[in-house]
Amino acid sequence: MTQEFLTEMSTWYKGEYRGTYVPDDDLTELLPRAYDIVNNAICMSGIIAEDAPMYVRESVKNAICAETEYLYGHGGMDGLAGGETAGSMSLGSFSYSDSKGASMTADKLSCICTQARSFLAPTGLLRKGVCAI
Repeated sequence: MTQEFLTEMSTWYKGEYRGTYVPDDDLTELLPRAYDIVNNAICMSGIIAEDAPMYVRESVKNAICAETEYLYGHGGMDGLAGGETAGSMSLGSFSYSDSKGASMTADKLSCICTQARSFLAPTGLLRKGVCAI
């Protein structure tokens, strides 16, 4: 992901996508990972997210944004590293609750989320072996 596309995606997330869930620092970290996940999902179509034709570009950008929010909601970079966090725990009178909730394993975070899939499904980019160009 080039710096130019990262900037474009950050602007898209805050503008067109109207994302407000992911803070700027986390957005900068998670957008490239979400980009990789979406690219892996559409690679058999012969299209790369950054170079997607105009007729599917909006859907691809929305899928990357949805994937970014999904990653953030499931532990962000800590979740991607496979580090489990305690969503909440208590010991006697002491209790702790993580603001992001429990993270998931890296294996579960390497697949495209349902929301991102819903943006990509109508484009045909998820069909394996079918060139959408």
